[in-house]
Amino acid sequence: VGSEIMVSSGNPGYDRAVLTALTAASPLPPPPASYQDDIFQVPIRLVPPLNLMAW
Repeated sequence: VGSEIMVSSGNPGYDRAVLTALTAASPLPPPPASYQDDIFQVPIRLVPPLNLMAW
């Protein structure tokens, strides 16, 4: 199982952090046995809080 950024956020550090978070969440559960394709895409939309600079 692998992960890749399909559309960059425009911020390389943020993109790397997203991939790091996915790796930390591993192992992910396998797809259902009825799923026969080679690729399983899951869209994930991450939106930083408006007050991100206050962190």
